[in-house]
Amino acid sequence: MMAWLADLNSARFISALKDLVYFTPGMGVSLTTSSTRESTRCLEMTSFNPGITERVTQPAANPLARINFLRSMLFMMPTGNLMLLQDSLLSIFSLYRVKTLPQPSSALIFLVCGALSLCGLSPVEARTIGFFYALEADLAAFKEGASDTVRSISIGTTVVSEFRCGSDRVFAAKMGSGCVSTAINVQAVLTRFPCDLVISLGPVGALKSDLAAEQWYRVHECIPWQTGSHTNSGFQHKERSKIPLPVHDQNMELVPRGWKTLDEISVASGEVFVASQDFGLDLAERTGCDSVDMNLFGLLSAVEAHDIPSLHFRIVSDQADEDASGDFRKFVESYDGQGGKMVALHIQSLPPDPRSPASYPTLRELLDSTAGD
Repeated sequence: MMAWLADLNSARFISALKDLVYFTPGMGVSLTTSSTRESTRCLEMTSFNPGITERVTQPAANPLARINFLRSMLFMMPTGNLMLLQDSLLSIFSLYRVKTLPQPSSALIFLVCGALSLCGLSPVEARTIGFFYALEADLAAFKEGASDTVRSISIGTTVVSEFRCGSDRVFAAKMGSGCVSTAINVQAVLTRFPCDLVISLGPVGALKSDLAAEQWYRVHECIPWQTGSHTNSGFQHKERSKIPLPVHDQNMELVPRGWKTLDEISVASGEVFVASQDFGLDLAERTGCDSVDMNLFGLLSAVEAHDIPSLHFRIVSDQADEDASGDFRKFVESYDGQGGKMVALHIQSLPPDPRSPASYPTLRELLDSTAGD
C-alpha cells in the first residue's frame, strides 16, 4: 500500500478520499484541502460526530502522512461503522453496474481496500484455512478439487502447499509421524500463516468393536493417553488432560454438509502405533476412548496455542490388534482420498466472509479490472 500511495499524485488521492466520504453515509467527517500546489497541498478533516471534535491536518504529498490521515479517518468514525467502508464500495460498484456512475478509479478501489486493511479487515482474501492431512491420497484429491494451486513453501523441514478454494486461501501440510512431529509441523504453518480455521483428516485404529472399518467419524474429544503418572498401582491418567472438541451452533456451517450427521468418537492420541488387542482393550478401559491415533494431541497443542477453531475427521483404518500393521498398509493402498475431496468441495461452498471484498464475485471482478489502472 505504501508503494501505491507514493506513486499516486495528490490530486488523485484527494479525489479518491472525497469520493469515499461521499459514498459512505454516516462516516461523519468533512474533508477540505488547502493550496493548489502539489508540493504544499494539505488535507484537513473535521469530525462532526457527537462527542468528537478532533481535527486532523496532513500534507497530501507525503505517503506516510497519507497512511496516518486514512487511519485517523477510521478512528474518527462512529463506533461500529467500520463496515460502512465495505458497504460504500458495494454501493459504488452497484451504481457503476447500472451506468449511473462512471467506472470508479483504481485509486478509490485501493483506498477502500487500504482502509479495510487498517481496520484489520482483509482487502484481498477471505478466510485463511489450515488443512492438515496424514495420507497423501487426501492431498492429491484436495488438489484436484481446489480452484488453483499457488505454490509450495518449505519452512524448515515442513513442506506447505498453498491453494485457492473460491476466495479462500488454504495452506496444506502433512501432520507427521507421531504427536511431536505433528506439533512441530502445525506450529510452523500457523506461525507463518495465521489461519481462521483448521481442518484435519487422518486414520485411527478402532479400540471398540462398534466402529466400522473405513467409515468417517467426527472427533469430539481427544485424550493424550501417555500423559499422567506411573505409580505402584499402575498408570494414572490425568483427568484434566482431556481435550473436548465441541462444535458450537454458530460454527455448524463450518462442518461439511455430508459430515453433519457423522457419529462422534473420542480419540486416545500418543506416540505409539497400537498393534495389540490386549493393549488396545486396556487402553480403551483406561481412557474410555473409541479409537487411537498418533497425531491429534500434537495438532491440538499447536492449534490451541493460536486460539483457532478446528474440525477433525477420522476414518477407521484398522482394529488396533495383531493384524493392525497389515490392515493399515492395505487401507493406505486402497484409499482414494475421499476426505480430501470432501474438504475441497466444502471450502468452496462456505458462505462468503463479509470481512472481505474478495468474497463477493462482483467486487473481485472490479478489483481485477482496475488492477492495472
